[in-house]
Amino acid sequence: MRVRKSIEDIQDLRLMKLKFEKLLSKPNADGCMEWKGALNYCGYGQFSFEGRTWASHRLAYEIANGFIPQYAPKWWVLHKCDNPACCNPMHLYLGNAKDNANDMIDRKRQRMGFKRYGGGESVRFGRVFYEIGGEIKTIYEWAQQLEVNPGTLEQRISAGWPEKDLGIPSNVYKRHLKSNGQTKYKRFSGLKEVDDYKSEAPTISDSQGL
Repeated sequence: MRVRKSIEDIQDLRLMKLKFEKLLSKPNADGCMEWKGALNYCGYGQFSFEGRTWASHRLAYEIANGFIPQYAPKWWVLHKCDNPACCNPMHLYLGNAKDNANDMIDRKRQRMGFKRYGGGESVRFGRVFYEIGGEIKTIYEWAQQLEVNPGTLEQRISAGWPEKDLGIPSNVYKRHLKSNGQTKYKRFSGLKEVDDYKSEAPTISDSQGL
C-alpha cells in the first residue's frame, strides 16, 4: 500500500503552522474559514511546504486533532459544510473511502469524464464499472482506493497501463507509460451489465461439473 502523507512527516511544524495560518480567512457568516492560497480544480486548498503539496483541509484537521494513523479505517477528511475551501476544523470529520466517494457524488463534485490530450473532444462517463484484479467497482470507487482522480484513472485504463501502475502519483509519472500498454480491463456501463456478467460467469461447481 502506498504511504500516505501526514502531518507527522513535516520537519518544521512550527514554521508550517505560521505559513498555513496566514492563508486562512476569518470565519464567514457560515463559520467557514476559507483557504486563500492555491485551489485545485474541485476547489480544495493546496498548500506547498518542504517540497511537497498538501491538501489544506487535511492539514487543518491534523493541526487541530493530531495526525491520522497511516492505516486508520477512517483516513479521509470530509466536510460537514458544502465548501471545499473551508479549513475550519469544526466543519471537518473523518470518513473512509466509501464515505468520501459518496460525499463527492452527493455534492456533485466528481469530474464526469476527461479531456483528450491536445484539446480534443471530452470523453464523458456516468456510472461506469471496471474489473481490476478480479474485482468489479465503479470508476469512482477505484479512484478513491488508488488515490487518483477519476478522469486520470479512466485515461490510464483506456491506455492499457499495467495494474500495478494505475495508482502512481502524477508527480512521479513514468516516461515509459506515455505510450499505450497491453493490459485490457473489462468495462461495464451500468449496474445491469455487471449483474448480467456475474450471472453468466461460471461457478466453481459448474467448472468442475458438480
